Amino acid sequence: DVSVGPLFEAILIERHSCDHVLIVALDHLITDAISNGIIFREICTIYQGISSASSIALPDVAVQLPDYAVWQSRTYNSWLNEHGEYWKERLVGAPRNVFPLPGEQEKPLYGDVDVVTINVDTNLADALVDIAKRAQSMLSLVVLSLYIATIVRVFDRYEVVVTLVSHGRHRPELQNTVGWLSGFLYLRVKTRETDSLVDLLRIVECEYYSACSHDESNRVPAFGPECHLDLVFNW
Repeated sequence: DVSVGPLFEAILIERHSCDHVLIVALDHLITDAISNGIIFREICTIYQGISSASSIALPDVAVQLPDYAVWQSRTYNSWLNEHGEYWKERLVGAPRNVFPLPGEQEKPLYGDVDVVTINVDTNLADALVDIAKRAQSMLSLVVLSLYIATIVRVFDRYEVVVTLVSHGRHRPELQNTVGWLSGFLYLRVKTRETDSLVDLLRIVECEYYSACSHDESNRVPAFGPECHLDLVFNW
């Protein structure tokens, strides 16, 4: 019951006089992957400072999450006036690509899932990095483009909407903020049969950077995203 809590707990277990285990549990409502990294980094900094009897210097936190939440609430309407039309245009009438495919057995939403493991060996990893360097692009967008190319082939259609998990920290003052800031970017990608991988990468880049310019953590309104659970890419 999140209204009762606790949403955060820390337990120190003494296994031996010189061997302790710190267990930190946080509800996903108040943290995300980047926040976990910030917490772990600062715990290590404090521990090293205490154990070496040296000064402890932690990065300044420009904005705390409650303050950011209040600011978001107060400015939502102005944000909607500025960016709402963009998302309406991008998402209204967006195609849905729903699993399972025809003929496959229906599975309950969020129930048991099948996991396909793809081993990326050193040669393939190096090749992907090389593609990103030669294309002067991000490795994550190269892999996203390959994912989209696979989806296009599976569904035999040339337009898809992919939900990209976003860190939501596009503002510099949020870099050291702990809290649930992650959100979703909806990328509506239109391809052509003649597109090469580089062509597709450029289309994905354009869509990604355009979406980022209209994004604010968890503000993207649900203008049509029944599609938001269909295809999800989390880098």
